[in-house]
Amino acid sequence: MIRATNRCREARRRHRFSAAGIVLTASLLLLACAGTPESVLTYHYDTWRTGWNNFEATLTTSNVPTNFGLLRTVALDDQVDTQPLVVAGLKTVGGLSTNGHDVVYITTENDTVYAIDATTGAILAQNHLATPVSYPLGCMNNGPNVGINGTGVIDQPSNTLFVITYGMESGNPVYRIHALDITTLNDKISPAPVISATHTLSDGSTFTFNPAFQRQRVALLETNGNIYAAFGSFCDYTSPPEHASEHQSRGWILGWNQTTLVQLGGSALPDSKGPANNGLALSSVWMSGSGLATDPDDNILAVVGNSLAADANDSSGGTNYSESVIKVPTSLSGIIDHFTPSNVAVLDASDLDFGSGGVLVLPGKWSSTYIATAAGKDGNMYVLDPQHLSTGPLDTKTAGYCWCNQTYFFDGNWGPTIVSSAGGIGQGEPSMPDTIQLWSLPGSGPPLINRGSSADLSGTGQDGGFFTSVSGFGPHAIIWAVTRPDNNDNLHLFAFSETITNGTLTQLYESPGSAAGTWPNTGGNANLVPVVANGQVYVASYKHLAIFGLH
Repeated sequence: MIRATNRCREARRRHRFSAAGIVLTASLLLLACAGTPESVLTYHYDTWRTGWNNFEATLTTSNVPTNFGLLRTVALDDQVDTQPLVVAGLKTVGGLSTNGHDVVYITTENDTVYAIDATTGAILAQNHLATPVSYPLGCMNNGPNVGINGTGVIDQPSNTLFVITYGMESGNPVYRIHALDITTLNDKISPAPVISATHTLSDGSTFTFNPAFQRQRVALLETNGNIYAAFGSFCDYTSPPEHASEHQSRGWILGWNQTTLVQLGGSALPDSKGPANNGLALSSVWMSGSGLATDPDDNILAVVGNSLAADANDSSGGTNYSESVIKVPTSLSGIIDHFTPSNVAVLDASDLDFGSGGVLVLPGKWSSTYIATAAGKDGNMYVLDPQHLSTGPLDTKTAGYCWCNQTYFFDGNWGPTIVSSAGGIGQGEPSMPDTIQLWSLPGSGPPLINRGSSADLSGTGQDGGFFTSVSGFGPHAIIWAVTRPDNNDNLHLFAFSETITNGTLTQLYESPGSAAGTWPNTGGNANLVPVVANGQVYVASYKHLAIFGLH
């Protein structure tokens, strides 16, 4: 979540829109709050996963084209697959004064956590928490090491950073959840609890969480006084069928009390079929690293990937929710609602994971309905009512192949706007240009229409789509994107205005060469999110943090 003053936080909470526009009192207060130092404490800025920092006022559509560029870089010890987090207002970190500077927190696949002075680039503190696992199960869909693979979350009132490490202990992989003091990076609870779980399957047998086969890639969620994490698999690998009941990979959603790290009693499992059904179910929760989201009623939303089971399309029977948006309560007592696309059998058979992307929940209502979006490998973007998923989509648009997450902001000309990204190499489909596409909500008619504004970001060599964020408000909004690497392994940071030049979004900036970093391990996608806070933009990549801003 973005954390600013109480008054400004209230404005953000009250920011709602209708078909006619946003509530004016909240909008004016948001504008008054622009420039207030803010902290980015969670993935995509908030638990709706909007990706929008509407408080940013330093970076504008006027000064980014002329005065913006790379300010400094910081060397790190391994690849970064997580989003940077930013805390403003800390006085000391690691016993060193911050001089009032922002502090950026980075986690690496070497199981290392860094606290970095955002103004000077100095490393204020670091903690190597575990020995990472090398190529788990031989999976090459990552770098050589898998350590901290999912973005953590910061609870600023208690000055706590929650992260999950994956490490080797006595020759075996182990997951631990850590509650770190953000001023020292030391564990508040020691030893950090080992993650374990069991679940009763539909045939009455017990399925046990096995860290050798489960992958924690999804960003953590803080809500309702708890921390939540989701798990998928490594390269969809399972053990031989004769051991399937013991070692197969299945998706999990687990939770812990954020004060004690005592694990919650529930353990939501998307696939609860017994091993007699050939035992090769997956239904993993991976979402290309996107975060678990909350709906308007504070339930938890996730998108589930494919399954290897022969009877994958049985979500109505309540045992296997592959290729679905699922809703679970914060108690994790079970799946309470879901949306499954009508072509689920094709998605499963063709490895066209709907779960390659995350969920975006818009922070308000269109007319009388809340709205969420989700898209996956087959290129369909679904517009859903998060309070009534099972009623089916409100609208469906062809948005392009998506290993990505949509972003939301309030456009100065068009009102509530959704940003999608797509492109690259589609699963079993021809390649397509990498594009950013804007969609707007009209005053009447279908809940989502194609605005027709887009930008071509061709040059990526990885899977379709990439991650965006938005800074600023109304006509001052800037769309930021980090594309996946080209043939030279270079990442590129782009900035766009929502205005149109020669039929496309107006490009304000593109980073030169390797300024934004490199990505040599192209077997695993660069699911990197540009983070904008207090006039600076952060891009973390392979052994590298790049900090951009005004010169």
